[in-house]
Amino acid sequence: MITRVIFTVSMAAAFASSAATLRGLYPRSLSTSGGARPKILCLHGGGGSASGFSRSPGMRALVASNPDFEFVFVSAPYNGLWIRDPPGGKGQATTDPDWASASIAVLDDAVATQGPFAGILGYSQGSAFIPIYLAHAPAGTFQFALMFCGYLTTTHTGLLNRVRAASPFGDIPALVWMGSQDYIISNAMTRGQAAKFTSPRIVTSRRGGHSVPTTSDETYSQVLAFLGNQLQGGGNNEGGGDDKDQNGNDQKDSDKEGGNDDKNDGSKDDGTKKDDAEKCNPNTSKGLVCKSGKKARPGDWGACGRGQRKFTGRLYCPQGFVMCKGGKCQNSAKLCGKAGVEYDKKACDTTGNGKDEDAGKNDDDKDEGSYWDDNDEKKWGF
Repeated sequence: MITRVIFTVSMAAAFASSAATLRGLYPRSLSTSGGARPKILCLHGGGGSASGFSRSPGMRALVASNPDFEFVFVSAPYNGLWIRDPPGGKGQATTDPDWASASIAVLDDAVATQGPFAGILGYSQGSAFIPIYLAHAPAGTFQFALMFCGYLTTTHTGLLNRVRAASPFGDIPALVWMGSQDYIISNAMTRGQAAKFTSPRIVTSRRGGHSVPTTSDETYSQVLAFLGNQLQGGGNNEGGGDDKDQNGNDQKDSDKEGGNDDKNDGSKDDGTKKDDAEKCNPNTSKGLVCKSGKKARPGDWGACGRGQRKFTGRLYCPQGFVMCKGGKCQNSAKLCGKAGVEYDKKACDTTGNGKDEDAGKNDDDKDEGSYWDDNDEKKWGF
C-alpha cells in the first residue's frame, strides 16, 4: 500500500510558522525536471501502516513544514513489520540474508512505480530497515536518508552482514535522530546504526522520546535545516557529526561520527592547509561554473549534474564561496574539513591592477539579485 499526503488549507496554516522558519534557512531556488517536487519515501515503525504514520504528529509537522518535498508512505508486508521476528524468538538470531525479501520487493516496486526518490526516511523498525534496503538498492537510488529512533538488526545476522558489507552506502548524506527519553530503543543502539554512515548528522533531543519530533521539540529546526540543505545539493550540512547539542554547545569527540569540534582558523584540526587558502576563486559570477562550460543561474546548485555529478561536474563555486576538493561549496574553508580546499572564497585579481576585487566590501553585503534571504546566516554548504 502506498499513501501520498495531500494537505488541506487548515493543515498548512497550522505549520505556517515553522515553514517560514525553514524558508529563512536556505535559498528558495530549487528547480526540478518538469517542476515536480523531489520525493521522500517514508517507512513506518513496526506494527504500523502507511496511513497511520502519515497521520502521526511528527510526520504531519514535517510534511507541512517542507512543502518543497512530496512524502510517499509505504506499508510493510508482514502484518505491519518490515522484518519478521526470528522463529525461535529474539534470543535465536536468523542467518538468512533474504529474511526480509517481501519488504525488499515492496520498496523495489515503490521505487519503480512511484520514483525517482530524492530521499528515504524511516522511524523505529522502518529506520532499521533503511540500511538493509540501501545495501540492496543500486547506488544513487536515494540522495539522502533520515532515520529516527533506529538501530541495527542484531537478531538477524544474515541481513546485518549485508549491511556491513555495503556500508557506508556510497557516502549517502544521512541524518540520525534520537531522543534522550527513548526507553524503547537506546541511544547507544541508534549510535550503532549511525556508525554505518559516513559523517552522519547526529541529532539528540534532550526531551525527545520514541517518536518523530514535532515543532515543539528543541531539535526540530535541525531536521528542517538538514532537509533544506539537501534541496540545495549539499550533504550533512557539509560538516557531518554532532556539530552542536540542543543547547548550541560542542558535543564530545566520542559522540561524533567523523566530525571534529570547531577550532579557530589556526588549528590543525580544521582540515585546511596554508597553501589551500591561497588558491583564489577564478569565478566572477554569482552562479556555479560547470566543467562542461555551463554557467549556472545564481542559486541553481544542481546545474552541473545529478547525484555525485552535482559536485564532480563543478569547475568553480560562485563568488563568495570556498570550493572544497570534491566540488562542494562552503562559506568557510574550515568546513571543508579533511577534504581540503580547491579554491578559496577570495576572488582572483582579474582586473590586472593587483588589487583584490572584493577589497573594501563587507562579506555580509547582499546586492540586488542576491540569492540569499536577508535572514540567512550563510552557514550551509551546497
